[in-house]
Amino acid sequence: MGRSRHIGAVIIAELLLSVFPLLPLKAQVNGKWPWLDEDWRLWTKANCNTILTARPWSYSWSNTANLPPNQLSYGMQFFFQAQLRSALPVREALLRQEELDKNYDKMKSEKKQAFDGQHENDLIEKPDDPILIWFFHRVWTPPPSAGSNRPDAVYVHPQPARQAALVLPDGSYLTPTHTTLIQNSTFQNEVLYTFPRLVNGEPAFSSGDQQISLVLGDPLPTNKGKEFGPLALQDFHPVQGLDAIGVSFVLSDLMYKGKLEY
Repeated sequence: MGRSRHIGAVIIAELLLSVFPLLPLKAQVNGKWPWLDEDWRLWTKANCNTILTARPWSYSWSNTANLPPNQLSYGMQFFFQAQLRSALPVREALLRQEELDKNYDKMKSEKKQAFDGQHENDLIEKPDDPILIWFFHRVWTPPPSAGSNRPDAVYVHPQPARQAALVLPDGSYLTPTHTTLIQNSTFQNEVLYTFPRLVNGEPAFSSGDQQISLVLGDPLPTNKGKEFGPLALQDFHPVQGLDAIGVSFVLSDLMYKGKLEY
C-alpha cells in the first residue's frame, strides 16, 4: 500500500509536467546549451535565465502558456517553478546573475576582491553537500474583461506551502533535514527544501537511476515560524490528486562538464 502511494504521487507529478507546457526558450544545439562549455563568467543574463527556468536543472510552467490573449483574463492562472539549487550550474547562474546585476565586469579591482571574498564558498563542492530544491508557486486572477459577468472581487490563493520528500530509487521516501519557508503571502509561496545527499554512506542518486522526484505532503504549520527541522519519515503524509503537484528531474540529463550535478 505504501509503495503504491509513492508511485502514484510520482505519476501525478509526471502528468502535471506533461500538461503544463514549459516556457519557450532558444533552440538547443545537439540537445545541449552550447554556452555550458564556456567559463560561467562569460555567461550572459539570458544564459543565466535559461538555466534558472528550463530543463534539466529547473522547470517553469503555467496553465496560461498556450492560451490566446483573449482568454488570459478569464479564470484562475497559476505558475510553478522548481530549481535544483545545489547543482553547480544553477549556483554558477545565480552568482553570475548577481555579478551582472552589480556590474562586476566593470568593477575596480578592490571591489571585485571584496565581492569575490563574499562569495568564495558559493561554488565549492563537497561529497556530503545537501540536495537543495527550491519551489515557488504563484496563483492569481486577472481583472475581468469588458463585458464579462465575472465579479470584480475574485480572489484565489495558491495551495499552501507543504511538506516535501524525494522518492529514492527503491520507492522509499527521503525526507528533508531542514525546510525554509522563504515567502508565504496571499498569492504566492516560496520554499527551500534541504535533503541529505548521502543515504547509508552512499549518494542518494546516481547516473544509473532514472529521476529525482519531489512529492508534496501535509501543509506546513505556518503559524510556527519559517524554519522547520528534520521531518521524520512517519510524519510525512503524501497528498493525493492535484494537491500533490511536484516535479521530476531526469538524472541522465544532469551531466555538466563530465559530472552528474544535482
